[in-house]
Amino acid sequence: MLFLLNCLDAGKLKEIEILGGSEDKSVILYSDAAYYASPSMASKLSGFDFDEIYVSQDALTARNISPDDAVEAIDYDNIAEIIMDHDRVVSL
Repeated sequence: MLFLLNCLDAGKLKEIEILGGSEDKSVILYSDAAYYASPSMASKLSGFDFDEIYVSQDALTARNISPDDAVEAIDYDNIAEIIMDHDRVVSL
């Protein structure tokens, strides 16, 4: 299951935990959620057992953020490919 997250909201992370359950989960961070990709914030995602954590390169650039090593920066072409590769996509 792929989650698209666009904001810094702990409630949305809880929703991911509930909706994703024990399924394989990946997340794409964009817009203000890109702050979760920073080294100081990435630990907030560690408890959610994500198989992959991606972040929009444009969102990083706009906010002058360097991503944590556990987060892969991707462009819009990669975002489209990742979305198309998943059967279930949830935008929060």
